[in-house]
Amino acid sequence: MSTTVGVPSSIYIRDLLLMLWFSRRRIFLIMAVTMGVATYIAFQIEPKYQAKSTLLILLGPEHAVRPLAGQQITNNFNIDPEQVFRTEADILDSIDLQRSVIEQVGVANLYPELLKPPSPMMQWIRQARAQATTFLGLHSGPGAAAASEPIVQAEKKFAQNFGVNVDRKSNMIQVAFQHPDRLMSAQILRLVEARYFALRGKLFADQQLPIVQADENRARDQLTAADAKLADFKREHNVANFADRQRILMTEQGALEDQLAKVDGTISGLQARRGDLGQQLKVASGQANTKSAPDAAAPLQGIVSAYQKRQQEAETTYRGSPAYDAARTEILKSQADVAKMRSTQAFSVSQELNKTDADLRTNQATRDTIKAQLDDISTQLADINANESQVHELERTRGVLEDNYRGIAKIASDRKVVEDVDVHRESSVRVVEAPRVPDQPVAIRSSILLIGAIVGLVLSTIVSLMSGFFRGVYLRPEALEADTGLVVLSVVPDDRSLANPAILVAPR
Repeated sequence: MSTTVGVPSSIYIRDLLLMLWFSRRRIFLIMAVTMGVATYIAFQIEPKYQAKSTLLILLGPEHAVRPLAGQQITNNFNIDPEQVFRTEADILDSIDLQRSVIEQVGVANLYPELLKPPSPMMQWIRQARAQATTFLGLHSGPGAAAASEPIVQAEKKFAQNFGVNVDRKSNMIQVAFQHPDRLMSAQILRLVEARYFALRGKLFADQQLPIVQADENRARDQLTAADAKLADFKREHNVANFADRQRILMTEQGALEDQLAKVDGTISGLQARRGDLGQQLKVASGQANTKSAPDAAAPLQGIVSAYQKRQQEAETTYRGSPAYDAARTEILKSQADVAKMRSTQAFSVSQELNKTDADLRTNQATRDTIKAQLDDISTQLADINANESQVHELERTRGVLEDNYRGIAKIASDRKVVEDVDVHRESSVRVVEAPRVPDQPVAIRSSILLIGAIVGLVLSTIVSLMSGFFRGVYLRPEALEADTGLVVLSVVPDDRSLANPAILVAPR
């Protein structure tokens, strides 16, 4: 039927129905072929059993911001449910999770047909694909070889048979897996959920305790080193307590200064006595008494002088008389007495002088010892004063490190309690419906047949309409009159004996 703008819609609809009616054999043939192909495909596909499971997603603290260890936990955070559902679904549908399940079950148990040698047709297809790839200059290296490995093909089939559906209205995630073995389908789904909870626990785990414990050990080592350094410094400088040691040294210094003053006084007295004894020794020795010291031998010396005078007078006046001899005898006797007295006095004075010198030397040595002790005490006090600031600095450093260690130890203790609670806390994802072994296979054959019927009907309708659209005849006289403006006088019915239908027209 030609395209005519002026044809009424009722005539056009009747023409369409006539075209379908005239093409009923073609429609039936197309429908038969399509249904035959669909039936063949449906019976070639192996029926699969689908195991299902339902998970309830609750908004938990693992979806919020994680505070660092030691920081105060705040509740002013917003959780996007859409993001949470998408995250959980991505974890369930992750390639690593599926690969771990495949490796645990084994490709031989899950998809044994992948380990069978390829059929001749499949080998021919692979060779043709390789030749086409080489001819087109496409890359066919290790990636193409890896794509043909059983584990890679198993991952592809697993992804096709595995499904995750998120129901955001009810906070549910439905998980399904199809497999020809109904027991295997439920087992695989259980393994997927077990691996999902294990992987989710690792991903959402907030293990900060090892870091805090490392900081605690480092702070403990620093505190131990500071303690050892302070102890070594005190032991090296013999410092137990600065205040006590300073008080002891200052007491010893005061006592030594008093003793030094006494020794200085004793030395001054001994030096004065030594001078007097020196003068006495000079006098006793018969030397001139320069300082008018008393002379015990002076009376005897006067007697000797008188006898000497009498001797001189006897020599001049009474020479040869007995008086001369007597005077001479008295002089010698007096001189002997004088010498004896002076010798005795000189020995006594000499002994006293030697004793005084010995005492003087002893006191001088004592003074030198006391001065050395005072110098040593002064040096020790100067060292203590010089090292006191360093000890205080070491003690301050140790105090800071101790406070730091206590703070980190408290954080580690609190963190251990938090992580122990997190370990035993129930997951925010709950299993509402556990995987069960399916009783009936998936109705895929009926779906294929239904799709084949729909495809056949649509295809036959399109073919019929297209053939009628390009046909160069009119099916209804009304369409001919409306299109040409001529009056149809009569219509010759279609007859099989005629090659084409004849339509008689006459001018108006």
